Amino acid sequence: MTPEVTPPSAANPYDLIVLGVFFFSAAMGIYRGLTKEVLSIAAWVGAGLTATFCYLPFRDMFRGFISYVFIADIANILVVFVTSLVIMTMLISTVSEKIKHSRLGGLDRSLGCLFGATRAFLMLEAIFLLSFMIWKKPEDRAHALPTLQHARSLPFLEKGARVLLNLAPHGLVPAHFEEQFKPEAMRSSHEMVEALSQPKPQEIKKLEGKHETAPAYGKGSVQDLDRLFKTIDKPLNNALGNTK
Repeated sequence: MTPEVTPPSAANPYDLIVLGVFFFSAAMGIYRGLTKEVLSIAAWVGAGLTATFCYLPFRDMFRGFISYVFIADIANILVVFVTSLVIMTMLISTVSEKIKHSRLGGLDRSLGCLFGATRAFLMLEAIFLLSFMIWKKPEDRAHALPTLQHARSLPFLEKGARVLLNLAPHGLVPAHFEEQFKPEAMRSSHEMVEALSQPKPQEIKKLEGKHETAPAYGKGSVQDLDRLFKTIDKPLNNALGNTK
């Protein structure tokens, strides 16, 4: 049973989602600025590292307050993580506000817009590649996501996925990803090499039936050569007779 395919239209839901994610992320980048966007990511990473390194020093203290060891360890990680994140966020807000109201405010917002668009691109590509991990066969993916096959943003997502996979280390890319996102030129050349390296049985039979070699000269060429030798032979014999 073939899946019902939605005809292409200007209101494809996947196209609307892609545009919505791009506009929202870019708008957030403009509003927050590049400094706050980048430092916010650094704050989450820093809070995670702080919770990791502070786990052992605070472990006995939390286990002394909470009798259940598992709950005490979870509380230890959460409290340290949230406290670190709040402190770092306050510092980031102070720094970003000063930059916004300085001469670099316009540049900070413009770069924030670029950062937001890049973030949206990576998020969408991650979700798109996730669909290839869930539905590895094209027919299964077409059956599960029939509307996506006619989305105008699909070629954009495919090209973006191909670029990201080319940048990724070869060992980290699954084999079916490389096959499905291989450029058409590379795919055709690869198939051509395989076809040349493995000749078809019909071609082998044709080659086996053509072992007889054609003569080097035709009958007309042989007669012309005989006449040429005769014309050369008479003057040569006369010259030799005169010398004797």
